[in-house]
Amino acid sequence: MQILWGMLFVLIDVKLQNFDVALDVIGYVMIVGPLGRLAPAAAAFGTARPFALIAGVVSLPAMIPIEPLQPFWFLQTVLDVFMIWYLCSGIIDLANARANAALVMNATSVRTLNVLASTSALFVTVLAAIVRDRLVYLAIPLIALLITVAVLTLLLVKRASAEIA
Repeated sequence: MQILWGMLFVLIDVKLQNFDVALDVIGYVMIVGPLGRLAPAAAAFGTARPFALIAGVVSLPAMIPIEPLQPFWFLQTVLDVFMIWYLCSGIIDLANARANAALVMNATSVRTLNVLASTSALFVTVLAAIVRDRLVYLAIPLIALLITVAVLTLLLVKRASAEIA
């Protein structure tokens, strides 16, 4: 359940005068510990751990309200993709061991959707640097997709903690 709370810290941005009150680094610290404890049960959790740790370090510059932070956001997004991939892989491994086919399918879907949504966001961000005004129409559905995938990821973690704990 601590992973769920950590992911909430990472996903929610509460800003006061451009300062992120819900610091991402706290969320990543909350994720790293349980991943280490889960690693003996499924190796993929141990593989996810360094990605969470590095993402926490990369998130530190976001505490400072200066621009441009685009390279840090880009790197943090890539690290998140790998962290969530291996987190879902660990859930899949444990669900397979418990013959929970529904949870395996759910984790596989969330893992794939996360890769698709995140790489789309990275692609649109790079493209936005070239063609600014024409991407407004892509931004709204992409934001909706990213929010949907984030919610699905949180629900997966909650379900997995209940079903394979």
